[in-house]
Amino acid sequence: MIEISQHILDLLENSINAGASEIYLTIRVDKKQNFLWIVVEDNGPGFPEEVENALTPFFTTKRDKKTGLGLSLAKQAVEQTGGVLNIGRSEILGGAKVEMCFVYSHIDRAPMGDLGSAVAGMVFTCPNISFTVKIFNDDDMLLEINSEKLREKYKDDFEISNLIEKTINEVYESLDFRQP
Repeated sequence: MIEISQHILDLLENSINAGASEIYLTIRVDKKQNFLWIVVEDNGPGFPEEVENALTPFFTTKRDKKTGLGLSLAKQAVEQTGGVLNIGRSEILGGAKVEMCFVYSHIDRAPMGDLGSAVAGMVFTCPNISFTVKIFNDDDMLLEINSEKLREKYKDDFEISNLIEKTINEVYESLDFRQP
């Protein structure tokens, strides 16, 4: 079982590989309505015209790559909980948008995994990309991190990376992402 943070990491990498310079990650947990909603959106070129093909196994737009499994595996992970995965254009940033809506309490929902390390690693290795991460519990925003603002305040990339990892993990652990 692939952890949800690995699907998120794959989506972040897709955005970067497509040429995005700005990426938003939004996570919303709503235990009352029983969903975990994750959105990754960017300012890249977006999905190709044949957007529905992007969800099929082995589809890729990369010329030097023969397989594209990330979106199809994410779709499978979401659907095995009874949830849905949607792809399209970001209304905010104008590029690609991937929405994963998991049924929160479903026994087959994968664990979140180490989201903090996944995001911190991307911020550390891609200093030219602006990352914004928001985590909500119901409608209450628990966290908003913007890598550009952190870089203005802290000059050491290791310090920024450690701060991001620690803060994200503390917040989502407080939400109790354990399996039902």
